[in-house]
Amino acid sequence: MPRWAGIVPARSEEFTMRTTLALLLALLPALTAAAAEPWPHLDRTSMGADTFVQAHPEWDGRGVAIAVVDSGVDLGIPGLATTSAGELKVVEARDFTGQGDVELRELEWHQGVPVHPDGWTVTGLDRLGVDARSEDVLIGMIDEGKLAGSRAQDLDGDGRTDGRWAVACIGFDDGWRLWVDVNGNGDLSDEEPFQDYADGKRAFALATAASEERTPLVLAPTILWREQILSLHFDDGGHGTHVAGIAAGHSLGGVDGQDGIAPGAQVLSLKIGHNQLPGGATVTGSMKKAFEYGARWSEEHGVPVVFNLSYGISSGLEDAAGMEAFLDQLVVEHPQLAIVTSAGNEGPGLSTIGIPAGARHVIAVGSYFTRELASNLRGRDISADRVVFYSSRGGELDRPDVVAPGIAHSTVARWDNRPVKSGTSMASPEVAGAVALLLSGARASGLSPSWEDVRRALWASARPVSGYGPLDQGAGLVQVPGAWDSLRALAARRGVRPLTFDVDVDSPVPPGYAGRTAYWRAGGYVPDRRKGIRFDVTPVFAERVTSDQRVPVTVDVALSSDTAWLKTDRARVQFQGEQERTLAVRIDGARLTAPGVHVGQVTGTPVGEAAPAFKLTAV
Repeated sequence: MPRWAGIVPARSEEFTMRTTLALLLALLPALTAAAAEPWPHLDRTSMGADTFVQAHPEWDGRGVAIAVVDSGVDLGIPGLATTSAGELKVVEARDFTGQGDVELRELEWHQGVPVHPDGWTVTGLDRLGVDARSEDVLIGMIDEGKLAGSRAQDLDGDGRTDGRWAVACIGFDDGWRLWVDVNGNGDLSDEEPFQDYADGKRAFALATAASEERTPLVLAPTILWREQILSLHFDDGGHGTHVAGIAAGHSLGGVDGQDGIAPGAQVLSLKIGHNQLPGGATVTGSMKKAFEYGARWSEEHGVPVVFNLSYGISSGLEDAAGMEAFLDQLVVEHPQLAIVTSAGNEGPGLSTIGIPAGARHVIAVGSYFTRELASNLRGRDISADRVVFYSSRGGELDRPDVVAPGIAHSTVARWDNRPVKSGTSMASPEVAGAVALLLSGARASGLSPSWEDVRRALWASARPVSGYGPLDQGAGLVQVPGAWDSLRALAARRGVRPLTFDVDVDSPVPPGYAGRTAYWRAGGYVPDRRKGIRFDVTPVFAERVTSDQRVPVTVDVALSSDTAWLKTDRARVQFQGEQERTLAVRIDGARLTAPGVHVGQVTGTPVGEAAPAFKLTAV
């Protein structure tokens, strides 16, 4: 998986020009061929996403935003321009890495001439209403030389990397305006003003070259006035653009009918990958800032947000990272959010789930190949659909939650010549899109499910992949229509209920370590049958639920084992308020005679419900 500070994008098998997006897109080659049949290179079929949308055409992600926390999203390519409803696709574009920062300085005047403190000047400011009496004027320079090592250092596509473009930010009573010397003639008066992309929804590209073959990078501006920084968002890593197309692309490549999983969803591009660092690593704090921004956006706009995080790193001590604790707390504070993340590409060994896929309250996704995808995109014949060998497995953690297709032909930045990518990085946005479909249906139906309602619905409806166990695939392959049936029932419940249940159990290695599964395989022996293994199960409530509201809540849970060698000390248990309950689970070692990995689960399902609320896993 992708290092934070670093965290990098999850490793895979291989791993504009005018000033508005509309004009930029008009310069791109148009593809006019209509799709006569489903696009065979981005799988919407095996999860049932296509049949779900066919049955509910307006539940295709509309009313939901997918936050792509990644290397950035290219705003100027077909497939990521508009939603299926004709709305702007990418509604936020922010860089939290500092990679695109342009330093701004206060304008100085020397003998009546406006000058940057470093001595250079630009013409046309007088025609913008700026004179020596003007305040709130900042100027700076976009410099290709500061992007050394980036895969898209040539911002304007002229074949050189020494370009420089002056910018001026001028404060007005109703906010700031930005002027950029897009055409490179040294005069700002012939340019159009911009606002923050979040407000004006307009990006730009630098176009000094006259060549028809140029491929300038699309830049989305945000002014950080107090910090005196112009922050420019762009995708020079390629990973985020590919992920966005899988999750929410519409008319990929400009061809009708070639869609991602949730073509009606809008996208927040929250860039955390600094693409001048090895592997597009994150920098300290960037991931937290991105998630906090997405949570605020959700609250301010009243729109559920599904985060897709196809990023991570190998984990030495699972479920113990600060980032994982941060994500767990975030969704307790904001239950309308859902976080979907790649499980990692460190398999097939056990206990290879990476950070932050080990967080308790995220939906961790493993990678799955159908025979059709293997043939169409890899030229390989496989005898049956399978969980891919490299997909990270659980062990000390009860992960992944589910699996999804992990290879796709999707959108790529114009400098990226690899439209086919594979890995759990590609499986995660499939599930993020599926979650957006479910939330779109819920929103249209007047329901407000939590992220845990969604996860439970995915568990209850997933189709197990033959030949694989829960540490390989979790509950199995996501099935959107069945998940909708489960989610509708869960979201229709009334009254205060726990948001989720946390499970903790002592692990024999390392000593004193409390994990989430009884990982006795590593201990080398079977625990005492009489004493059993003691799991602590604790109800967790949304932060907005007060203490007085929590105390009287009772939940009766039925317990059932999926194997004869794993038994509980009771058939039912009642939880009240936030009180922890300890459940004993016993292993019958006499039944474990064959070699191999033995995995058993006791499922806790609230009485009167069909979807499990927690699992007690022994390995």
